[in-house]
Amino acid sequence: MRRETYTSLDDNVHVSELLRYFGESPVNAVNTFRDQATKMTSCITFQIAHMRRMARKFPEALCMDATHGTSINRYRLFSFMVTNNVGTFAQHTLIAGETKLNMKSAFKAFKQSNAAWIDVKVVIIDKDFTKLDFFAEELPNATNILCHFHIIDYLKREASKRDYGFTLIKNTHVRILITMMVRTEDER
Repeated sequence: MRRETYTSLDDNVHVSELLRYFGESPVNAVNTFRDQATKMTSCITFQIAHMRRMARKFPEALCMDATHGTSINRYRLFSFMVTNNVGTFAQHTLIAGETKLNMKSAFKAFKQSNAAWIDVKVVIIDKDFTKLDFFAEELPNATNILCHFHIIDYLKREASKRDYGFTLIKNTHVRILITMMVRTEDER
C-alpha cells in the first residue's frame, strides 16, 4: 500500500487498513489476537498463498526465529520457515513479546492455515529455551533442536563480556572452543 493511499496519520488506523486490504484477497490469511487483560493487540499473523503452498509442500522441518528491537513500536517479527533446499518463509507474525500466549496464538494461526502442520518432524529454534517446552507440548511427535548459529553467537557474546576478565587472546581461544564444542559430534 503506497503512502499516498493512507487515509489516516494514526499508526493504529493505518495498520488496521493495511491488514484489511491484505486480508481481502482470498489467498491471503490474516489473524489478529488481542490480550484480554490489556485489550491491546499482542499478535498479528499473515501469510500469502506462496507461504501456505511452501508449508504444504515442505512440512517436515519447521524453523523459527524472531527479530529483536527492529521496530519503533517494539513489536518483534517472528517468522516460521520451512526448508526447500534454501529455506522459505511460511508465516510472518508481529508479536508484542515472546510470551507463551503470543506463541500459542501464532501457532494456532499457523495450524488453521496449514493442514500439513501435523507432518512436522523437526522444529529448529533459536537459543530461547522457553520455546522448547512450548513446541514439546504443541508438537509432541516432533524433535526439537536448537540452531547452532544462534547458540554459538550467544555464547561468544557472553564470553566476550568483561565480567569474565578474559584477555583478547584468551577470549579468542574461548570463542574457538565454544564453536568446537557446539559443532562436535562426539558426546564424550
